[in-house]
Amino acid sequence: MSEHTNRRGLTGLHAIAAAALVSTLALHPHDALALALGRVTVQSALGEPLRAEIDVPDINAAEASSLRVTLAPGDTYRAAGVDVNPALNGLEITLQRRPDGRSYLRLRGPNAVNEPFVDLIVEANWATGRLVRDYTLLFDPPNLRASTPQPAPIAPRATAPVPAPAPARPPAAAAPSPTPAPAPAAPVTAAPRPAPAPAPAAAPAPAPASEAQRQITVQRGDTAGGIAMANRPANVSLDQMLVAMLQANPNAFIDGNVNRIRAGAVVDLPSRAEAAAVDASEARQTIAAQSRD
Repeated sequence: MSEHTNRRGLTGLHAIAAAALVSTLALHPHDALALALGRVTVQSALGEPLRAEIDVPDINAAEASSLRVTLAPGDTYRAAGVDVNPALNGLEITLQRRPDGRSYLRLRGPNAVNEPFVDLIVEANWATGRLVRDYTLLFDPPNLRASTPQPAPIAPRATAPVPAPAPARPPAAAAPSPTPAPAPAAPVTAAPRPAPAPAPAAAPAPAPASEAQRQITVQRGDTAGGIAMANRPANVSLDQMLVAMLQANPNAFIDGNVNRIRAGAVVDLPSRAEAAAVDASEARQTIAAQSRD
C-alpha cells in the first residue's frame, strides 16, 4: 500500500496547530516536543473499510498512559476548510506497540472508503499537552479479484448429469438408445443460449452517453477524486484522469492542487484520448507529490 505523510498548506489548520503548540510550550517547555506523530501508512484499498497506521516516533511512558487520540471535531475541519468524509464516521484510533518496541496508532473504520483521497485530521491529547495533525490519505483501487474459481465448481455439476444417461442404457436395449441421441442435441441448442448473455455485457452504449456530458458543476463536498472515479474512461488510470482534469481546468483548482477543487466550478471532463495522452508514471508522481503538499 501507499505511504503518505502530508503537511498541507491550510491556513486555518496551521493556525489551530500553532496555537496548540504555543500553549503547550508555555505550560510544559520540557514535555512539549516529546510526543510527535509521524508518517501514515494506508493499508486498505478503495471500497474497503479504512485501515491505516500512524507512526509515533517519540513518546514516553507517562504520555502513553494518558494519550487519547481521536478524529478532530467538526470545528477543526471547518477551520481547515475541508469536510469530514463520511467514511471517517466511527473511526477508532488506538495506541499500539510493535514487537521491536516502537509505538504507532492503529486506525480502524467500519465504513467503506469510496474516494481515492480522504482528508484526515487527528487530535492527540495527553496529560501535559495537545497536538493536532492533518494527513491526506491516498487509497489505491483494489486488485481485480479472479472470479474464475466460482465457475469451476459449476463445471463439475454440469458433468454430473452426463453419467446419469449411462445407467439409463442398460434397462432398455434398443428403445432407450435413440433417447440419448436427443440428449446431446439439447446441450447443442443450450450453447447458443449463453451466447446472447455476452451481448448485454458488451453494453458500452452508456459510455458515449457519459462522454456527451462534457461538463459538470462541482457541488460542495465533491472531490476531484470522486469526480474522476465516476467519469473515468476505460483503460485510463485514476491518476491520468486527475491530471487531465487539472490540465483542462486549471482555474477550478486552488493553487493548482487536485486535492483542492473549487465548489461551484464548471469542470470540462477530459475525453478518453486526452486522459490517455497523459503519461501514467508522470501522473502517478504528480498525484503523490500533490498529496504531500
